[in-house]
Amino acid sequence: MTKNKSPLVIHIIPYMRSFVSGPTHSVWNLFKYSRINNSEIWALDFKVNVRDAKSIRYFKKQFHWRVGFSYSFFINIIKVLKKEEVIIHNHGLWMIQSLFPLLVKNKKAKIIQSPRGAFSEISMKRGGFVKKIFWSLLQKPALKRVDIFHATSKEEKKQIQNLGFNQPIFILPNGVEVNFKNNSLKKQSNIFIYLGRFHPEKNIELLIKCWENFSNNHKLKLYGEGSFEYVKSLKKIIKLKNIKNIEFCSPVYDLEKKSVIESCKAMLFPSLSENFGVVIAEVLAMGKPVLCTSGTPWEDINEYNAGFCVNGDFDSFSNGIQNLIKISSKDYNIMCNNALNLIEKKYMWKSLGLKYKNIIYEET
Repeated sequence: MTKNKSPLVIHIIPYMRSFVSGPTHSVWNLFKYSRINNSEIWALDFKVNVRDAKSIRYFKKQFHWRVGFSYSFFINIIKVLKKEEVIIHNHGLWMIQSLFPLLVKNKKAKIIQSPRGAFSEISMKRGGFVKKIFWSLLQKPALKRVDIFHATSKEEKKQIQNLGFNQPIFILPNGVEVNFKNNSLKKQSNIFIYLGRFHPEKNIELLIKCWENFSNNHKLKLYGEGSFEYVKSLKKIIKLKNIKNIEFCSPVYDLEKKSVIESCKAMLFPSLSENFGVVIAEVLAMGKPVLCTSGTPWEDINEYNAGFCVNGDFDSFSNGIQNLIKISSKDYNIMCNNALNLIEKKYMWKSLGLKYKNIIYEET
């Protein structure tokens, strides 16, 4: 497509009201900072004014919410698929809304697909027999009809290729907003934090077990939300091992989140798998180190000396915590400044949004 024709760009996402969800943040910022005048977000969600309502079209869903079926969505998407000079960027899989490429034999619109972590080994194994049938009969054939894939990391690009898709793939990471530069000396805190969902894929069990060795003089605060049963299982581990100084906290947003990050020494993020990990970028952007696992695409942390990216086993993660605890004030301040420099050089939404705009016009 040519730039001067200004095609309509539509971002499709299952929901826009969750502040905890990474895709909610990343899709909104991709939309916001790409500065494409003729663009919209289509959300299969209830109309909740958490974003700019003028830019979002909400489609009421029928049946079970996980299915994501909407009559009005499919009526409108069929019309759009037949038009020329339209780019449709679908974010996410495993819902009926992601099957729309199957609806029209001779589609004129160009379709971009972002897996958003759905192709990781852990995600593909989850769901059992029904998911395998859905994949074979519907999801994979629909993906064969998209024009281009968007990966947020080199690892996600490999995941796409390993599933047999040979369409073009462009890599564009998620980003963060940095509103100020803080080069002041960082006072070391005794508080470590986790930010994110409470979910088995986040491997919080590992963090809790490692913390048993460091709980006397330091605090660990876990900010997030998850299923009652899973949180109960985590609290059971803490009780059985009699681990001290761990606190479960509600999710935090905006200024409250910034305050939490500013008050901590570092974030500990043991996730087994992430296609990006927006919260890692957010913490680094506040000039604070991160300890994460190699299941996240954040090897840059080691390259920039902005924390530690280690193997996801007990010894490696424990050693990472120990290194953060014993670090000198001088080296800690260097690490904090390196964290901010990493984000400014590679992960600013402003530059990523403009790059996205150029990519979709040139490659589609």
